[in-house]
Amino acid sequence: MRRSIAVLLLGSLIGFAASARAQGAGSGASASVRADWLQANDLPFTRKAAPSASAALAFRRKTWLFEIGWLRAARALSTVQGGFVGVGFPIHLGSAVLLPGVAAFGGAAEVSRDTTGYDWVTFSPAATGHEPRYDFSQGAAFGGGATLSLEYPAGSPVGFRVSGSEWMFGGTPLAGDRTRALVGVGLVVRFGLATRAAIEPARTPALRSAP
Repeated sequence: MRRSIAVLLLGSLIGFAASARAQGAGSGASASVRADWLQANDLPFTRKAAPSASAALAFRRKTWLFEIGWLRAARALSTVQGGFVGVGFPIHLGSAVLLPGVAAFGGAAEVSRDTTGYDWVTFSPAATGHEPRYDFSQGAAFGGGATLSLEYPAGSPVGFRVSGSEWMFGGTPLAGDRTRALVGVGLVVRFGLATRAAIEPARTPALRSAP
């Protein structure tokens, strides 16, 4: 788990360095909306609840982006969900875009634990087992994560996404189980943003009439 956190953080730092070396900030601004299904690394998912997912609205420039969104990290006996803000550093690879980034999270956690379960033994027939007894706790959760995604255009302005992230959460309900790794796929839709100069007509000086 720690190794995957380190890999994602390293990717984010590489993206930041590549962006810092880029010449110019890029004049084209755009906005994008994305949605990701993030349960790929935790199947089969037998719990009768919504799976891990995220959605975000981002403002993009050529070398950086800022996004605000919602995240749900669901496991068999826990759910963490809430809002996040993040920054990313696009690395353009031909038509594809690699997006390392970091994000901060704030929300709530709900956890069930088998704290008072007991083991049992029978002698005729001989058998052993465990009888679970779950308690439930909920409370505030906060934390941060490293993210890495790859976007490839499926046709303007829609693109496909493959994403992975590693999150570390704080909060009393998550004591002893604070990390969540999320891997999944999704879609992104980008919208161009016109600059003020493009919206407003250029002003030209009034022509003087000949004397």
